[in-house]
Amino acid sequence: MVRNFTTMKVLYLIAAVLMAPLILGTSCQVLPTGSCCVNGTCTVTTQAACGGTWTSGGVCTPNPCSVIPTVTTLLDQEIASTAGGGFGVVICPAVTGGFFVEFTPTNGKTVTVTVTGPTTASHPQIDVVTGLFTIPSEVANSGVSPTTQTTTVTFIATATASHFAAVNECAIVFTPGLVYHIVVTQQ
Repeated sequence: MVRNFTTMKVLYLIAAVLMAPLILGTSCQVLPTGSCCVNGTCTVTTQAACGGTWTSGGVCTPNPCSVIPTVTTLLDQEIASTAGGGFGVVICPAVTGGFFVEFTPTNGKTVTVTVTGPTTASHPQIDVVTGLFTIPSEVANSGVSPTTQTTTVTFIATATASHFAAVNECAIVFTPGLVYHIVVTQQ
């Protein structure tokens, strides 16, 4: 059976097809999706629905929104060693000298203390305590036998309070006046 379509009927048909989405509240248009990052959390959504940073075609595995922790330097200085122990903390069997530094980390932050000795024969030992002038409480200790010129200890601060890093040499005689580099960071 052959139907006779007039130009008017064809135009009505085209208009009906084009107007249907508007009348019915639907659309054939597909909006592109992508990854949406808000405070380190990723969701796949449209750009219009994203309340953060949107990447067209982006996915959430692996998470592209990872928040990179901010590293804050609490201390970065060169310190000359002194003769004698006298820090209130005995670290090595025969402490011949050293130094200590004070810093105040933020509660809950990961703290890293790094000490580099002045020579390759230097193997600085680090002992971090709180309450140096009262009853010391050890927070971190690198051990009495470090094997490299740079020693690092890491711990999580349990209080926003003064901490003290005592630095000694257990492997060599601690010569007064040698310059050590100490860096304390938190993130």
